[in-house]
Amino acid sequence: MAEPLSFLRGLSLSTLCTGAAFALGFANQSLLARELGPQAFGTLRIWFTTVMLVGLIAGEWLNRGSAYAVGVERQRGVVLANMWLYGLLLTGLLLPLCWLGSRLELPLDLAGSGWVILAGLIGLTVMQRGGLGIILGEDRISLHASIPLAFIATYLAGNGLSHLRGGLALAQVLDNWLLAVALAAVVAAVPMLRGAKLRFDGAAFRRMFEVGGRGSASVVIIFLLFRSDIYLIDHFLGETQVGVYAVALIFAELVQRLPNIAGVVLLPKVIRGEDGDDALSLRVAQGTLIFGLAASTLLAAVAEPVIELAFEGYGVAYVPLLWMLPGLVFSGFGSVLNVKLAGQGYPAVTVWAPAAALAVNVGANLALIPVLGLRGAALATSVAYALWALIVTGAFLRRSGLGWRAFLDLSRIWRG
Repeated sequence: MAEPLSFLRGLSLSTLCTGAAFALGFANQSLLARELGPQAFGTLRIWFTTVMLVGLIAGEWLNRGSAYAVGVERQRGVVLANMWLYGLLLTGLLLPLCWLGSRLELPLDLAGSGWVILAGLIGLTVMQRGGLGIILGEDRISLHASIPLAFIATYLAGNGLSHLRGGLALAQVLDNWLLAVALAAVVAAVPMLRGAKLRFDGAAFRRMFEVGGRGSASVVIIFLLFRSDIYLIDHFLGETQVGVYAVALIFAELVQRLPNIAGVVLLPKVIRGEDGDDALSLRVAQGTLIFGLAASTLLAAVAEPVIELAFEGYGVAYVPLLWMLPGLVFSGFGSVLNVKLAGQGYPAVTVWAPAAALAVNVGANLALIPVLGLRGAALATSVAYALWALIVTGAFLRRSGLGWRAFLDLSRIWRG
């Protein structure tokens, strides 16, 4: 009984912080969408997707490896030193690469100081996520949830002040973003310094890379599964339509929030062997299935007037959102069970399942976007989400010795 209660306490704290972060983020996105307009808002979404993708490729192993090294080996000081050294070296490498990118034709306009901002955003994001890995490894869930809250509060405040001073432009938004992620990285670092003896350890660094590297491939592929359609929409339809689609994604991310929180709370417990009989993971996945069904039904009913009110001029985003909702129900419990498998050492299915779904997603997007526009992109993504979740859930059930009937028996949640 202790494990479910501990999980619920962690989930409650994370949900409160994440709920506050989502509310502030929603207000921030509403402000940006209105002030920037669909085209610049679409450009900002491409920036965000690019920073996250490169950050995951370059540093997700650090996040995963840090959680392992701290959670299992208790080497916080060593991990901190390794993380900061790697972050500084990475930023130094990114600066000339981004400068070179500013001379090439890329989806992002890196003219002026844009190349410096891109390098800074990626480097700081990697360091922030590395810090989050350390915090997660120590199972400090409330602190882990407060870092994104500090980030979005700072980001919104910066954008709000810029708006009051005469209006927002994309360059100002990027500056505010850089300031916010820098503050979040500092907020993540300060609590970890207490009692830590900083020293670089090459052997620990290699172990972090080996452990984190197994999971980073899975995370990068899953991110592409969820967000590769941004680049395909930009290619076929342009940045303005990316801006419209981004509004649909804001509401879709609401459905994905609770499963993501549940996964964060569940992972350290799986790593520590506190879910040896798989009962906790099964009940969490069933809970996210119920939440996904309820949240999707509610969104289908109320999202259209909310979009018209909060995102004036983006009303057409409601249609692609509707086509996303079935896939979001599947991706919720799929995400939770993927975390369970990840905590068991990233079996091969955690890589090939999202890779197969990504291939389906890209192929379907290439076929459907030119014909159906944003509705085609949403439909392709929804099908791919469902495929991924079904494969991952099947793998979990086989490893647990359970069947689909057990998974669909939702009364287990209340039976305990």
